[in-house]
Amino acid sequence: MDEPAPSDAAARERHLYFQQIEEVFIGLRGAPMLLSPVDWQVARGWYEEGIPAALVISVLQDLFARRAERGQSRRVSSLRYCSRAVEDAWRQARELSGGLSEAAQRRTPEPRDWRETLTGLVERLPGDLPDDLPQASQLRQSILELGQEDLAETVEKRLAELERALLDALFSRMTRTDRDRLEEQVEIVVSPLVGKVPQDELDQTRQRRLRQLVREQAHLPVLSLFASEA
Repeated sequence: MDEPAPSDAAARERHLYFQQIEEVFIGLRGAPMLLSPVDWQVARGWYEEGIPAALVISVLQDLFARRAERGQSRRVSSLRYCSRAVEDAWRQARELSGGLSEAAQRRTPEPRDWRETLTGLVERLPGDLPDDLPQASQLRQSILELGQEDLAETVEKRLAELERALLDALFSRMTRTDRDRLEEQVEIVVSPLVGKVPQDELDQTRQRRLRQLVREQAHLPVLSLFASEA
């Protein structure tokens, strides 16, 4: 499960931005589908405009919560549905922020105490993770130690690193037959995107979908402060 390394810090930041939004959107709409090419363009526009991922995620969660309160059962199939709400929230945030530049707003997250959320993540981890797997045996303690951080961006990056290491290790322990089966499922989902999104994003999408399947098989929660379970 070798993931293509982003070429620079900006590419890594963009990849994390897309990954956070994709994971949360998939969890909220309750369908194991990846973002479509149109969704990628919507998310790319938000990123290039400087809209913080935390703001996008907050709007998505609020939007889905209000739909649930109104009893709307029709599934939201695209990020485009959320565009107006995200853009309105970003405009209001800029108006309230006064003299901060967009770049500064994007990189100045509000400090928070994440210990309760992180404890909740640990409680949702399955009890049958392999004890002989270093990534699993230290996972709970590593997550709880992140409670010492107060910035969401820092915690999210570390959670993503822990999750990737664990899922890759679990995948490597599977039999060749099981690995082939999961990779075939990935190609079924990813093949419609070939030629429609850049190759590096296609490769990253392939890796995220593979890890998603490993997560589902291991009954692992999404390790994110902003996942719907959190």
